[in-house]
Parts: sequence; C-alpha cells; structure tokens
Amino acid sequence: MNHEVSAVAFRMGILFLVLCAGWIARRRVWLGETATRLLGRLCVDVCFPCLTFIQMLQIVGRSPATEQGYMLLLGVILMGVALMGGLLFVRDLPPEPRRTAWLASAMPNWLFFPLPIAALLYGEEGLATVLLVNVTAQFYLWTTSVGILRGFKNTMRTGLVHLLNPGLVASVAGVLVAALWPPSHDWIGQTNLYGHFWRLVEAIGSLTIPLSMLVTGAQLGAIPSGWRIHTVTRRATRARLLWLPLITTLVLWMCSHWIELPAVVWQTSVMIAAMPVAVSCGVLVERYGGDRDLVSQMTLVTTLFAVITVPAQMLLGHWLFR
Repeated sequence: MNHEVSAVAFRMGILFLVLCAGWIARRRVWLGETATRLLGRLCVDVCFPCLTFIQMLQIVGRSPATEQGYMLLLGVILMGVALMGGLLFVRDLPPEPRRTAWLASAMPNWLFFPLPIAALLYGEEGLATVLLVNVTAQFYLWTTSVGILRGFKNTMRTGLVHLLNPGLVASVAGVLVAALWPPSHDWIGQTNLYGHFWRLVEAIGSLTIPLSMLVTGAQLGAIPSGWRIHTVTRRATRARLLWLPLITTLVLWMCSHWIELPAVVWQTSVMIAAMPVAVSCGVLVERYGGDRDLVSQMTLVTTLFAVITVPAQMLLGHWLFR
C-alpha cells in the first residue's frame, strides 16, 4: 500500500509540473489569452473525444454487462452527491461567486487525474471503472454543470446542443462500436489503413491530459501577482477535498451492501470522489461565464493539497472495501 500511495503522489506531482509549465508560459507571454482559449477548445473538442473513443473500444465488453451497468450507476452516485453536497456548502454565498464555487465543489476531476492512476494501480478493471463513470459524467458535465454557469432554464432550452458535444458523442460511439464489434478484435494493432487511422486517433487522444494541465496552468498564470487565497476558495477546498469525499465514501459503503462489485471498482470510485477540482472547470468558465480567476485559484489550491488528501482517502477506501 505504501507503494500505491507514493505512486499516486508521484503521478500527481508530474501533472503538477506540467501545470507549472503552463503557468510559466503565460507569465512570460508565450501563451496569450487567445492561444489559451484555442488550446482549451482543442483539448475539449478534439483530443478528449479521441481519448474517450479509443479507450471505450478497448474497455467496453471486457466485463459482464450487469457489472458495467452498475459502474454507470456509480457515476450517477458520484456526481449526484457532489452536486447536492456542493450546493449545500456554498448556498449562502453571493450569486456571482456562488455559481463558480458550486461548479468547482461539485466537479471532481473524474478523468484526467484518475485515468493514469487507475491504470497504474488497479489495472484494466480500474481503468474500465474510470471510463464508464466518464460516460455518466459527460451527461452531468454538459447539462448540470453548464446549467450552473448559464442558468438551468437557458441550458434546458439549448439542452440538445450541449448533449451533442464531441466528448459525449465519442463516449456513446465508442460504447456502440465496442458492443457491435468483438472486443478481442485488435483495432490499433492492424497494419492496414484502418490500423494507421486508429493509431492516429490514439496519438491525438494521448495529448488530452498534458494539454489540459497546460491550459489550466496558463489560466493560473493570468492571475495577477500577489493574490491571496480567497475565503470562497478555502470553503470550496474543504468541501472538494474533505467533506464531499467523506460523504460520498459513506454513500458508496452503504450501496456496497446491495450491489455486488469487485473491491477494485469501489476503491477506484473512492479515488475519483477524492479528486481535486476538475481542470474542465476552467474551460467551462472560459466558454460559459463565471469567475475565471476564482476557478483557477480553486484548481491550483485543491491540486496542491490533493497530493496529501487523495492518498489518505484512498487508504480509507482500501480499509472499507477489502
């Protein structure tokens, strides 16, 4: 277990270094505001869908359909608890910071951080859990999360547009293709034109995690020097890293008495719930409004403290789900 804790801290440390590179690039004006925005769009609309599609091809169908359905349900639990609990912790704030703080509190980094950690520590089963939770989280991202920023009435009127986003389309397409094509079929290993195409898609998808961290770092670099940690940031950090993971873990432990899943699946879910503010928050705020400086500060602070809190929450998950 000590090896796993150190591996998590090491992985998060590497990602944090990429974030620092983005910060330096913005401070030295190598990345301006326009370039940062374009890189964010490239990450969300191109690289991330490629990553999701390829991973779905490789994962879906390798475990029983009932088990996969339960993993999708875990995504509903994770995001639902975060949504309701996040509002509880920020409900008394003024309207403008409340929207951003609610989004940050309610939106754990369910993919970019957990994906490499799950692959390293939990193998194929942990990876499948992260990616199937991602399918549910995509609905949450482009409906509820956008609704927090834009207002739920506006989001409902344009709901179809948000649901037909590249990330969600890629998730559904990957599931359908994997279900219709034998999962043992080696898509990427082929030496013909199809194989080259899938390898190209895989290469583009592999840029998702470093590019998202680079964009987040550039957003942090736009914050004026000498800033202090905002009171709202402190509250959102406590909610995101302490209270909401603990509440979610308790809910998962209660559900484990009725739902039979491997211990690795529950442990991976606890890890996802413990994650810092999702890097997608900065991209959403760029596109749909909100306090960009506040969300960048929350992302930075929670990512720093997550190096301590995430391994601690994972230890709790290992103890509860053995």
